[in-house]
Amino acid sequence: MVKKSEAPTQSWRFIVSKSKLDDCKVVDGPSADPVDLADGAILIKVDRVSLTANNILYAVLGEEFHYWDLFPAPDGFGVIPAWGFGDVVASRHPGIAVGERLFGYFPMASHATLEPADVAQGRFRDGAPHRGLAAAPYNEYQRISGDPAFEGRQGDYLILLRPLFLVSWLASIYLSENAFFGAQDVIITSASSKTAIALAYLLHKSGASIEIIGLTSSRNVPFVKQLGYYDRVVSYDNLDELEPARTSVLFDIAGDGGLRAKIHALYGNNLRHSAQVGLAHWDAPAQTEPLSGPAPSRFFGPDHMAPLREKWGVVEFEQRRRAAALDFINSFGSLLSLRERLAPDNITDTYLEVLNGRAPPEVGYILVMS
Repeated sequence: MVKKSEAPTQSWRFIVSKSKLDDCKVVDGPSADPVDLADGAILIKVDRVSLTANNILYAVLGEEFHYWDLFPAPDGFGVIPAWGFGDVVASRHPGIAVGERLFGYFPMASHATLEPADVAQGRFRDGAPHRGLAAAPYNEYQRISGDPAFEGRQGDYLILLRPLFLVSWLASIYLSENAFFGAQDVIITSASSKTAIALAYLLHKSGASIEIIGLTSSRNVPFVKQLGYYDRVVSYDNLDELEPARTSVLFDIAGDGGLRAKIHALYGNNLRHSAQVGLAHWDAPAQTEPLSGPAPSRFFGPDHMAPLREKWGVVEFEQRRRAAALDFINSFGSLLSLRERLAPDNITDTYLEVLNGRAPPEVGYILVMS
């Protein structure tokens, strides 16, 4: 028997071409009629999701990291996943009640169908076979009904910043555990991105004897400087202001192959470690020439999350992560302007603004899924 709070029959989803990310459109979604639910499944009405440069990363790496697998779409197109909130509007699962509110990875769509597995008091995972190759964190959903931390504006800050913060937090632990690879400086590209800002905040707050250098576009230099998290801010046009005689670690969030090559050439063996984290400059030409100094390594958050969960236990891991995230949100939130955009009407324009790098660094977009 289907338990339901309503019987939605109309749904939509936002799809993008996997080969041409600016080819995008709103189309009809899969059935959102509760009678079509399979045994054990639940129907979610997606409520609010965040849209950041991180979503563009999910699209660029959609094949390699199985982001496209999460919410199947017509051939040649994909549905970009986004962090946000959803409400259970129909359920064929005995352990999930209609009306429950969830935090997790949802499609840019009006509805989602999930297949809960390993259901526990505060969480479950989606056990759908087509999601099996995606990293574990992307299949986990938190049951947040009644949790004040996820309500109101605090909730918007969480869906906007917490997923980005997790990568930064894991990176700060990684750098600290490796004693910053013996370097004097940490160079963070795309310094105005929220992932970079969170990493700079954590390193600044840690009191580590390391100089934090942010690289950003000239138009974003004033904003990045006013944060107070970076010791130095250098524009991409003025790389000669860097000090290659000092030993450094590169934490590359821009993902710009040409920029990375310049930094490697400048520092050579004084670059003690080079980590590629993001693709904020997703459309920049790929780096093809051999690099001076260390070979870049990919930093993928879930790979670093699993050992810490095992070391600390899931409960302590979540407590530490949550406390650190709230500290960051309380610090950075006053400098961030939240802007709501109603979907589906405004989803295409907002997505293209983020895709093409036109979103101001001090703005965070929340899509309200009507």
